[in-house]
Amino acid sequence: MILLQTFIFSAENERRKYEKAAWQTANQEIKEMYLQMASDARDYTRDLQKRLMDDKYHNFR
Repeated sequence: MILLQTFIFSAENERRKYEKAAWQTANQEIKEMYLQMASDARDYTRDLQKRLMDDKYHNFR
């Protein structure tokens, strides 16, 4: 469970990094690439959070 929380924290940091980079670049193509990477990191974070909640539920039962 702690490992999942670490992955969630890491994925959130990656998302923030990509979003910051997207807004700092003037090149529209690169901006879109960074925003797509941030979106992928956000999806990954959601998947990890769901898995963490599922694990907590199963451990509770």
